[in-house]
Amino acid sequence: MKLIILLVGVFIIILGIVMLFTPGQGIATIIIGLSILATEFTWAKKLKIIIKKNLKNKTKIIKSYFRERNDKET
Repeated sequence: MKLIILLVGVFIIILGIVMLFTPGQGIATIIIGLSILATEFTWAKKLKIIIKKNLKNKTKIIKSYFRERNDKET
């Protein structure tokens, strides 16, 4: 069972990486692949948590940039 989960998870992560350079939801697909791997592997669970935290931080930075930019325009 671990082998099947490993293969499916890695396949979905590879699809996500391809989608980073082509149209599609690359980051979301990578997180889905990590979620599948996290059901059996603790390293994948830790990596998924780290990636989600980094994405949340980057999102806050981007939102604050655009808020400041809008405030300056008005």
